[in-house]
Amino acid sequence: MARSARRSDGLNKNFSAVAAASNQRLNDNLNRFRTGDHRGLTLSTKTDAECDTGFTMATDTYYNAKWVGDAACAIVLPEAKPGAYCVFRISAACDGGQNLTFTCAGTDKYAAHTIQIPVTDLGDGLVAARTRNLPTDFTQDVAVTGGSIESGDAADTVLTITATATNNQTAIGAEFAFYCEDDGFWFYSFLGSELGNGAKNTNWATS
Repeated sequence: MARSARRSDGLNKNFSAVAAASNQRLNDNLNRFRTGDHRGLTLSTKTDAECDTGFTMATDTYYNAKWVGDAACAIVLPEAKPGAYCVFRISAACDGGQNLTFTCAGTDKYAAHTIQIPVTDLGDGLVAARTRNLPTDFTQDVAVTGGSIESGDAADTVLTITATATNNQTAIGAEFAFYCEDDGFWFYSFLGSELGNGAKNTNWATS
């Protein structure tokens, strides 16, 4: 007579608890990505000098980055595992003309995407009017409010933005958020903060 497989209730409960916690984290971070409600993240403040040196971001972390853009800032994203999330907030007037890069780690890549960068020319005095720009996984073809559409494919590993002088989207309060839905791929969203007339920063692309 064949033996029936023995069941360990304790083990099954542990598996269930781990799966539930993983699903909860994935859902919580997806909500943060969509809404900008960053409660529960770890705060890490980086000086301009630390940004100039570059660093690797950790998941579930909100970076308060005092980068002014007068030297290149090379950031490496954490490992892209489902539910991973991190935020890079610019907390200085970032207009020094140098490049900010977000590079995927290892074999990770950016997911195929399209994101719209709007230009409202409202100035930072109307912060509440800013819109968090979320990516789509299809191609948009009509830019609104004088902005532009930026697209990338699933072979891209680096996001590059130049801290353009005088008129840009990277004044105090601009945010780049990164969320992993599928193993090995990042989506990014953007909350602009306009300097001058709010023109889109030059050299804005994934590659």
